[in-house]
Amino acid sequence: MRAEDGGQFKVQLIAGKHIGVGYVYVTVEDGFLNVTYVTNGTWALAETHLAVVTDPDDFPTTKNGNPKVGKFPYKHENLGDVTKDVYLIPMDQFGSASCLYIAAQAVVVQQNGAMETAWAEGKRFTEQGNWATYFYYPLEEIVLE
Repeated sequence: MRAEDGGQFKVQLIAGKHIGVGYVYVTVEDGFLNVTYVTNGTWALAETHLAVVTDPDDFPTTKNGNPKVGKFPYKHENLGDVTKDVYLIPMDQFGSASCLYIAAQAVVVQQNGAMETAWAEGKRFTEQGNWATYFYYPLEEIVLE
């Protein structure tokens, strides 16, 4: 699911519930949370949506618990089928949190035109709702300057 890769936290980006199309990398550098989406193979990013919270109850969701992707605070749309997309978020907005919860969603497109929704692998928002997921990112070992 996730691994540290040369100082980066890495989570697989899954499309259509079971297709590995890339990774989401997370680091903290110079007071910023860096969240980078990278696709592989024949897949590209058409758009990305990102929410980062200190409590999973703070994700924008429907009354049934499914995420409201359109209400995610960070989004890049009309990317033009790139293979990399980066968000830099000031860490000071998270206060003294010891961990973050990250929901990273994307619309990915294959060279043949096929489109899929993709989520960074993690815990499902709901057991019976859609297959949307979020993951935990620990901060306790990171020194903020």
